Amino acid sequence: MAISNATSTFGSSCKTQATSTLISGSSTLGNRQTVVSFPTADIGYSVRSVMSLNTNDSVFDIQAGTATGTANNAGVAQIETATVVAASGITSSGTCTVTVTSNALAISPTFVAITLTSGQSATQAATAIAAGLAFNAAISAVFIATSAGANVILTRKRNSDANYVANDTSLNIDIPAGLGITAAATSTNTLSGVATTGTFIYDADGKDFEGVTLPTLLTLYSLEINVIRGSASASNGTHTFPLPAKFWFSSGNTGVLMSNDLTIAALSNGTEVTITVLGKST
Repeated sequence: MAISNATSTFGSSCKTQATSTLISGSSTLGNRQTVVSFPTADIGYSVRSVMSLNTNDSVFDIQAGTATGTANNAGVAQIETATVVAASGITSSGTCTVTVTSNALAISPTFVAITLTSGQSATQAATAIAAGLAFNAAISAVFIATSAGANVILTRKRNSDANYVANDTSLNIDIPAGLGITAAATSTNTLSGVATTGTFIYDADGKDFEGVTLPTLLTLYSLEINVIRGSASASNGTHTFPLPAKFWFSSGNTGVLMSNDLTIAALSNGTEVTITVLGKST
């Protein structure tokens, strides 16, 4: 991969307001946004790191374009299944009140009244029950409600940090007897939930998008670290700084900012950062 037109945008400014007696008007202090070019740059790459927990970190070798992180586990979404047992289908129209219990619900147990119609099959009843659970705000905030045949299925959603969570042993779907349905008070933990943990690193294999190994970076022109979600800090053993951060050097940098490994530590769960590097190999 060959690169050209390597640039970085910088500029720090503020508005000033006169405060002396009978003086008015404002002016701009500092530099407006300016684009600086690096015509000799021959290396450019970006990497991404997602840190599941606030105890996770990522360690980047800026010169090589590689990274390592806390050992990870992608996690598994918990699945709970309840089966509508109705040998003759729904024999009379009315309301079936399904009870969902879970430590994850804002209100537990949550009672959901579902209207069923005489003549519906067990499969149709399961479809109606799943639709009723999906319509309930408390349940839909935490679970995806679906049906498959006569089965009513709740699948645990990722949390606000985009992580899967540990198995909830309190989860239960209780379908009561009546209207032709045989009671099914206890549901089945079809698939146990496994919490997402660790660091997930993307595009930090030391290769460009063509699969060619990047040359060793010997001069750093620009290092930009953005926080997409969450919060983090960075340290290279000499300097520690909060993120996001950006460094640029019109004539290049050959110091520890480039040569030392850069450790990015998550300060909140579900932190995601991107790093963009411009430099040259000579």
